[in-house]
Amino acid sequence: FKINHTAEHIKHGDISFRAALFIGEMGAQIKFFRGTSFESASSGIDIYVKGMFVCRTTEFSPSWASYVNGVIDFDNLDLSLSREEVKENSLYKKYREIVEGRIAERIRELKGTDKLQKIVDLHRADLLQGLAIVGDKKVFGGGRTLLDELIEFIPFETSHGRTFLPKYIESINDASKRFRKCEENTIYCVSQKTSGASESILAEDMGWPVIFTLPIEEKIIEDFVKSNNSYSRKKMTSDDFFTDKQDEIDSLIKILFQQQMSQVKAPESLAYKVRSFRKSVPAMLLVEGSNDEDSAKFFKMLERASGDKDLEDNEMLAIMKKLAERFQRDSSNRTLYVNSQNDIIKSLVQVYRTDPTDKSLLLTARAIYHSALLQSAHGTLSPRDAEIIIENFNETLEEVLSLTLQVKKTEIEVEQPEEAVGSDAPTESVEPYVFCVHSFSSNSVLAAIDQIKNTVPNLLGIQALSASDEVRELTVPENVKTMIRQCKFGVADITGNNPNVMLEIGMLEMLGKPVVKIRDANDKAQIPIDIGVDLYCVYNSWEIGAGNWAVDAKFPASVRNFILRANSIIETKL
Repeated sequence: FKINHTAEHIKHGDISFRAALFIGEMGAQIKFFRGTSFESASSGIDIYVKGMFVCRTTEFSPSWASYVNGVIDFDNLDLSLSREEVKENSLYKKYREIVEGRIAERIRELKGTDKLQKIVDLHRADLLQGLAIVGDKKVFGGGRTLLDELIEFIPFETSHGRTFLPKYIESINDASKRFRKCEENTIYCVSQKTSGASESILAEDMGWPVIFTLPIEEKIIEDFVKSNNSYSRKKMTSDDFFTDKQDEIDSLIKILFQQQMSQVKAPESLAYKVRSFRKSVPAMLLVEGSNDEDSAKFFKMLERASGDKDLEDNEMLAIMKKLAERFQRDSSNRTLYVNSQNDIIKSLVQVYRTDPTDKSLLLTARAIYHSALLQSAHGTLSPRDAEIIIENFNETLEEVLSLTLQVKKTEIEVEQPEEAVGSDAPTESVEPYVFCVHSFSSNSVLAAIDQIKNTVPNLLGIQALSASDEVRELTVPENVKTMIRQCKFGVADITGNNPNVMLEIGMLEMLGKPVVKIRDANDKAQIPIDIGVDLYCVYNSWEIGAGNWAVDAKFPASVRNFILRANSIIETKL
């Protein structure tokens, strides 16, 4: 868009300039690429004085609109003696104010168009930064601020999908007529941590939407409420998503988990809360605690930045980095919510009341706990991998635990006839074996697994089998589940972090079976934090021609010790 201005007179002379500006794809993030090949020459504004090029700068655009680039030709801008820089005097500042106002007006002119929506999609981070730091700045006519004009264009993530604040408030006002606890003109927010999976699950089935906010979004909404007295903000905690009703059984469930989880490696300061929620919510959810100290520092920094008119570039860079970060996980403040309405929890309580020492209680509590850990890691996975792992794991967990608890309840509720005790009814006998978990599409992985299958029989006198070696009249998932249940322990190749491999490792460890993890030394994928380094061995692989691969000769000797250790763990339990 073009700007021509010759209207005003100040002590330095008539304001006179011509500008041709455009909105590019790069915004404030260009600051992170200074000194690299990504530092594009197309970013920034070219400054001319009376047709003579002076410099290119990214400082002339307002902080909230650093995505605006182009050319400005001034008639009377003051220059340095070298004529390679402009003097940042009152005239320079006046020009900046005029340009900022015209940019703001242009954005307002685009209201309701696809162009504005594209600008917001590309430069949401820049706009959020501007609203957080200089949202109260009056750059529009009629004394309207950036916050007044831009807040309605910024989309927010809610439990009912992405929406804009005006639409959100309409939804809340409509819900307030149908739900007693929903208050009119109230913006409900819940802090989004490193993962928001647990909060999302809890909030998604509410009668009204809840906004999932990062720190910068919290400040913007807080400023909006302060400047609009007709609205209020409620910051929700996980407890707000549960019913207030407490039953006697809740205390029993809490005691049950405290007893069983004392035998499982978990954070010492882990808190347990039993709440009543809908049956479809998982049996247990891990909710991260907010870091109030970091939050306070964050907001103080923003307030200091918004009051500093001569903000230095290195400070702006630090602020931008801070805006890009989410709250750090506070390991000293984590809560496990147990859903007393979940069917698995109800079955668990029945077994506990009959026999508090039953070994299936530890299996179930441990499996539910690891399910909660996996759920909390949801946000660190790609959408596709998260969907595969979460859905498959929850389905498997529900099936395994339901069968386990059903067997225990049958033993408790049904008395066996005396003649059935010690009967000669045939039972299935399975030879012990080691289950190999791996991808079937990687030649280097298959070469390493072949070495495992050659090593195990010589070392332990039993076979090492993959899912493809043991074919039954079952579906593939059922075949894998059966082999996991019947095997002695597992060996898993975690090269590439294959989602199904990770799922099967979780199933094995859930049943208390150790897993030797092997990995190609050339694999650059980051190992998930909950995999750990126990029973972990690497190998080197290379192609020897015609699609055939080999692994280094040291690998069988190295992995031998880990296989013996895993076998020893199982033998000790037996």
